[in-house]
This record gives sequence, C-alpha cells and structure tokens, in this order.
Amino acid sequence: MYAKFSETKAAYQLFDKMPQRDTISWNSMINCFYLNGYLLESLELFKDMYIQGFVPKPELIASVLSACVQTKNSRLGRAIHTLTTVDERIEISIFSTTALVDFYWKCCGPDLAFRVFQRMEVKNEVSWTTMISGCIGVELYDKAIELFRVMQVENVKPNRVTLTSILPACGQLGALKYGKEIHGYTFRHGFDSDSKFSSAIVHMYSECGEALQAIKNVFDRSTKKDVPPDYDDFVTQHDSQIEIKRDVRSCCI
Repeated sequence: MYAKFSETKAAYQLFDKMPQRDTISWNSMINCFYLNGYLLESLELFKDMYIQGFVPKPELIASVLSACVQTKNSRLGRAIHTLTTVDERIEISIFSTTALVDFYWKCCGPDLAFRVFQRMEVKNEVSWTTMISGCIGVELYDKAIELFRVMQVENVKPNRVTLTSILPACGQLGALKYGKEIHGYTFRHGFDSDSKFSSAIVHMYSECGEALQAIKNVFDRSTKKDVPPDYDDFVTQHDSQIEIKRDVRSCCI
C-alpha cells in the first residue's frame, strides 16, 4: 500500500521490520525504490535479494536493468545478464531480454545488443523498436531500415513509436519513396493524428528535399489539423519558402 502511494520511507520501514520476506515483498520493495527514483537503493536491494536466495521475476529484472542504464552501472547490468544465462531458476521472458538489449545499446554498444537480439526466441514490436532506435542513435541508418523490413517480413506490426523511430533513417538516407510508404501506412492505421509523429513526417520530407510538400502532405492526410509542436523551427529553417507558412495556416481551421 505504501509503495503504491509513493510513501517510500514508510514502505521500507515496514519491509525492514518484516520477520520473513518472500519473493513478492522483495519485488515490491525494489520496484518501489525504482519507480520513485531511488535507483541506487533499488540496485543494492536487488543484490541483497539475490544473495539471500530469492529469484527475481522477469519484470523486476527489466526494471533493474533500466536502473543500471540510468546510473551507468554497466558492470551490474552485465552481471545480471550472466545470472539469467547460468541460473536456471530465473525465468526468461520477452520483458527481460528486451530490457537487456536496451541496456547493451545504451551502456556497451551495438555488438552485444545485436548478439542478444539475435538469440531471442520471441520478439515483439517493443523488441524490434528497441533495436531500430538503437541503430538510429548511433547513425546506423541502413541497418535500421533493414531491421524494419525484416520486422514486417516476420509479421510483427509496428506501433507508433516504431514508425516515429524509423523516419529519421529515411530522411538521413534520402529514402523518400520508403518514407512515403511509411506515411501511407500511418494514415491507413490511424497513427497520423499524433502531433509528434506529424513532426517526424515533416522533417523526413524536408531532409529528402521536399520542403514545400512536407507540410501539405502531412495536413492533407492528417485527421487532426494541428500544427506540429516544432513547426516554427521548421519554418525558420526554410524561411525563404514563404508558401509553407501560408499552406500550413490555411490547413489549420
């Protein structure tokens, strides 16, 4: 109860006085620390939990790996990976393996991230998006698009985050045709009303040299005629093309 209402100190006092602790109480207390920003405390308690013989659930491992990323504790993150490999009591799930991929991208580089990803028996849209975003972050744009294509071949449907993540690769590579296909997909599946996604679409067209058509293409297809939040920055970058501002304002009724 205390953990649920962000009463971290009270929750820990209650936890500390417990004569006996089970896996649920350990998981709850560590998650309480993590969710309320006590990242170092969550990591220390996780180590205590394992030393005392309790087995963490996959969701907890995912949270702890996220804490490792945020505290830049690559040593503990790699140790957790080892535990999941050698300790047969630990359940392997898509939550923990995807978190492990994200950890390696952010703390150790692409090689280990790719290795873990390739060994995953089951991948969902979050797993694929994590890999695509990781590639974009280190400017592996060709690889990002390749992953997106394989994702489609494997019949994993992209979500809004996936589509927003892949657009910078289209822009950087000048892959206008592919970017337009993604734009069309978002329109057909109702993702186009998201203002953040609309901004990503606008910048993709702009990077591909289609500045004059960028705004028009977005607003003609959009079901919500809202100006993207970074519209002013976009116009500033193309201030010699006054038509853009006129076209956008005419679309915003």
